[in-house]
Amino acid sequence: MPRNSWTSFLEEEEAGARREPSAVEVDLLPELERLRRERRELEARMDQLTGGTSTPVGDARRYPVTPLAQRRTEDAWWARRRDGAGVAGDPRTRPGGQDLPADSPGRRVTGRGESGEVEPFPPLRTQQRALLEPLGRIGDGDARSEAPLSGLPDRFTELEDRFTPLPDRFTDVDTPTAGAARRVEALTDRFTGLQDPRPLRDRFTERMRRRLQARDRLSGRAAALAEDPPLRSARDRYEARREELLALRTGGSGDLDDRSIRGRVRALARLRMKREREAADDARVERARARAGSGGEP
Repeated sequence: MPRNSWTSFLEEEEAGARREPSAVEVDLLPELERLRRERRELEARMDQLTGGTSTPVGDARRYPVTPLAQRRTEDAWWARRRDGAGVAGDPRTRPGGQDLPADSPGRRVTGRGESGEVEPFPPLRTQQRALLEPLGRIGDGDARSEAPLSGLPDRFTELEDRFTPLPDRFTDVDTPTAGAARRVEALTDRFTGLQDPRPLRDRFTERMRRRLQARDRLSGRAAALAEDPPLRSARDRYEARREELLALRTGGSGDLDDRSIRGRVRALARLRMKREREAADDARVERARARAGSGGEP
């Protein structure tokens, strides 16, 4: 059996290339043609967008735009016309002598379709020109537009001078009220001593009584605290509660009688101490009154 060589493979490849196309391949031919056409259109559009010279097709057409230098020239010409320093002649004529197009912003079409007067230039362009140009090139029209604003500082100064005296007038209005308040205060100071018609001795005695009562109240509180010391901790409260419960459980009616007797004795002792303090207070008041009376007599 002879060995196969590479020439046999070439013969098989040529035989496969010479075979007829199938039905599927025939159906794909129109689709491939459409894709190739779209590719050519996209390449032409890309060439035009990147600076090529091919003519755009379909929606890729671009309308011409007025160059920036030409727009600036027209802006300057319109500014000169508005300021009264433009060239004489038809206002619809450019500086170079050419007529403006019908859709130019400098022409205004009336309702009958005829060209009317020249519209004033848009404020945005005018303000931009005023900012970019030096002060010496600004026309008289800008000065006329700023003329109404030049007098505003003087008007504000006049209004300020007119309303300056108002605070002084309000001060004059408040002056009688302040004077009345001072007079009322003086009368109050003068009649302060007459508010309490009691004699000086009685008022002194009353003050002394109040002081003694306050001291006695403090003394009574100290004595009560000494008799019944407060429970200062949880352990003290626990022990007191324990003693109370144990006494109730182990004691009888005799213990209750003894406790009631001791309570009455303590109450009588407190009443006796209170009466003694009141008697001491009365004695001190009498002595103070006697000293005040002897000192006030000639």
